[in-house]
Order: sequence, then structure tokens, then C-alpha cells
Amino acid sequence: TGDIYGLINELLEVFLFAAAYLFLVTTIALK
Repeated sequence: TGDIYGLINELLEVFLFAAAYLFLVTTIALK
């Protein structure tokens, strides 16, 4: 079915958001 693609898309979206957040936090912390 097409449900697996929706799940993968959602996981990628969450992963990218978390990665961007962690990058921002570490950048501020290292200043």
C-alpha cells in the first residue's frame, strides 16, 4: 500500500526538524 511512503515522509520530516534544532542549539552553545 501507499501508507509506508507516508510514514517514511513523516519520519524524514521529524528527523530533519530535530537535526535542524540540534544544529541550532549546538551552534549557540559553541559561541
